[in-house]
Amino acid sequence: MEMRVVRQTEFPSIFSCPHPFMKLIPVYARREITTDRATQDLYRTPGRPVASRLCDVQIYRDPDARQPFARFPWYSSNCPTRRHRYVTLNCYRWQLVWL
Repeated sequence: MEMRVVRQTEFPSIFSCPHPFMKLIPVYARREITTDRATQDLYRTPGRPVASRLCDVQIYRDPDARQPFARFPWYSSNCPTRRHRYVTLNCYRWQLVWL
């Protein structure tokens, strides 16, 4: 019986896709002014719109931004930023494309 030395690179990574030909389905994101009424009332100053840092992230299914899919409020801890390339929605990982 011959003993074989297995190198670390021969084991598949736990982060690698089991099917390399599969790609993630893209969803499209953009920042929009928050729709939370309490936030708008609290942070609005007379004569000025709500601060730009209080923008929600709206996720769309299409690149034309006509089919809304999800909304992340500005105060959410898992709200994606421009540096994020992926987002998990409905227990599925989606490729994030910023508009």
